[in-house]
Amino acid sequence: MKKQKQKPMILVGEDVYIGKKGSSDKYSYYFRVAGVKFRKSTKTHDRNKAAQVALEAYHDALDKKKSGKVVEKTSFKKLAQKYLESIKAQGKYSYHSDQVKRYLMKFFGKYDDLSKINQGTLNDYMIWRREQSAAVNQTLNRENVVINQMLRFGADYGWNSRDLKIKHQSQKETYRRRAHFTFKEYAILRRTSRKRVEAFGKSKHDAKRKALQINNYWQVFLLHDIMILIANSGMRVDETSSVKWKNVNWEERSIQLESAGKMRSSRKVFVRRSGMDALKRIRDRRLAYIEAHGRDALKDDERIQTLPTSKFVKSMKKNFDVLLKECGFKYKTAKDKHTLTSLRHSYATFGLTRKHTDKVTSRMLAKQMGTSEKLIEKHYGHDASSDYKDELLK
Repeated sequence: MKKQKQKPMILVGEDVYIGKKGSSDKYSYYFRVAGVKFRKSTKTHDRNKAAQVALEAYHDALDKKKSGKVVEKTSFKKLAQKYLESIKAQGKYSYHSDQVKRYLMKFFGKYDDLSKINQGTLNDYMIWRREQSAAVNQTLNRENVVINQMLRFGADYGWNSRDLKIKHQSQKETYRRRAHFTFKEYAILRRTSRKRVEAFGKSKHDAKRKALQINNYWQVFLLHDIMILIANSGMRVDETSSVKWKNVNWEERSIQLESAGKMRSSRKVFVRRSGMDALKRIRDRRLAYIEAHGRDALKDDERIQTLPTSKFVKSMKKNFDVLLKECGFKYKTAKDKHTLTSLRHSYATFGLTRKHTDKVTSRMLAKQMGTSEKLIEKHYGHDASSDYKDELLK
């Protein structure tokens, strides 16, 4: 096969060329400014229009150079790809790549030139992001670390300004309390969840729907057991998704967290008996599946938050929302709505206010939950003076 001859470039201005590449009938331009190569299609087959597009791009690059602005035109998509490649071997890769896909590309993906992103654009992003969910500022600040690190990375290559940064959100909002389950609400949640598991387990369908039904059964059963585990350990939701079977000490009834979740927590967590029973149910379902299908043995480095097939379940939010509806809970606003994290709050409150055994102290809870005593009192503990009536009246 003969190598196609390079078509001659046409000089349309000082150091600015246009030409057609390969079999394309549209012109592309080529020039250099500040040592940076510019090559792009003019998207027209008209020579005069192509020359005009090329010269406008050239003078735009020159103006940026004179004003001290970034010269090279780089898309947000390229920034995201290069940034994620640079951190692929780091522990933060999973969380950062998830945020890029979940929010950042949806908003910034349309920008083919990073120089068009300014502080106002970042402000617009924060407005848009708040519309996506009722996230508290603590969550938003954690997410914003990702885009700020990306922008610093881009600035190192000269793709965007070093001044671009999303501002830290108000601490007052950060420590707004999330909803917790009262003793009564938790009893309703647990009872309703158990009924859902039993209903899915007894359902009968034809062969075509059998596989789907089994999968749904496994999903609701896993949600049920993960809920019980969080309510009886106080772990963060993202920490439970990081736990592997090798981290579970059955005799001591504990879980050793190793750089787990978004907070990269490393601590030992003690689990009440009902929480350990939930873990055992998850394990037993997995072992039964392995035996029935002649699969390899359960591996120590498998994560606990999996279906019997070993499929990891990253999020249970949709299933949890369905459960809340079946419980009949009503909420005035989205901010009042329970989440899986509400079980962590309930764990702290139940520990501080329980009647039948000794109450735990804020210090004990802080060590167990991987936070500070100040946050236990300000953020997690939903106790009131009435919870200590018996002690106060002695």
